Amino acid sequence: MAQTAPFSSDTLMDLLRTIRTPQTGLSLASAGRLESCTVDDDGRLTLTLTVPREQAPELSGLCDEAAQKLQTLPNVTSATLILTAHRPAGAPEPNTGPQRGTPAAAQ
Repeated sequence: MAQTAPFSSDTLMDLLRTIRTPQTGLSLASAGRLESCTVDDDGRLTLTLTVPREQAPELSGLCDEAAQKLQTLPNVTSATLILTAHRPAGAPEPNTGPQRGTPAAAQ
């Protein structure tokens, strides 16, 4: 059963500040917002970080490094970092052609 992590969010974000993209120097902590962190009975940590959609491709390359650093926390046997990037509220769906139930343009 997963439980809330026994670490403060400050501890986690301090660790994530040390992980930066080589291109821009952007850290996971400065780009993201801590969504959740759980540790199961076997010490498997799962951390979910919400990041801006436009930065997600650049930041996703840092997940393995972050997981390695997260594994150094007390009682953590393995770690997984999940990045989520949502479309802004009210943003339209990408236009992929006529929608079902929508008449096609007259020819």
